[in-house]
Amino acid sequence: MNKLICSCLIPSRKRISKLFTAIHTLNESASNLDDFEILIRLDDDDADSLQFLRTLRQFKNVKVFVGPRHQGYASLETIFYTELAAHSVGEWNWFLLDDQLIGGKDWNTKLRDVPTTGFIVQPEISRLGGSIYPKWEGSNFPIVPRNCWQQFGWTTICKPADTALDNLLRIQNGWKTWFLPGITAWHLEDSDENLSLHRKL
Repeated sequence: MNKLICSCLIPSRKRISKLFTAIHTLNESASNLDDFEILIRLDDDDADSLQFLRTLRQFKNVKVFVGPRHQGYASLETIFYTELAAHSVGEWNWFLLDDQLIGGKDWNTKLRDVPTTGFIVQPEISRLGGSIYPKWEGSNFPIVPRNCWQQFGWTTICKPADTALDNLLRIQNGWKTWFLPGITAWHLEDSDENLSLHRKL
């Protein structure tokens, strides 16, 4: 079995349709599903999503972990991402959400070309709603070497994961940003009102 290039980390709650779409776009924009794993974290009180547990586990590269809700969205980095990273075996950790789309071709082979130290990786194009941001350092969905933050004293992922990791690695420690050519990450974030309501579910 080939060494896994990447572990894609996706905490999710009560947005099962969006989660399936996120998984499909990750898989469709890659050339080999054996190169990466998708680690999903669900809450144990999320009956809407848990009823699809068997379907999720039918994806050959998906692993699902279920645990307590804790403090909800406030636990995204410190517990949910940190737990998923601890289970990961890929050379890289990609911090994703269940409301993102990945576009382009062969992101997995392009990531294989990046040295696994000294670089924080971003898609070449970041989209947030209707806005487009080419080569955006500190963008929403960073890819970093697995557990690299531990060498700088972090025991958990700090908030917010995207800008905190960029600040730790690039700004404080001189790492460079490597943009994956032709790859787009599109964050289809809900309105502030809908996000506020969702985070109370």
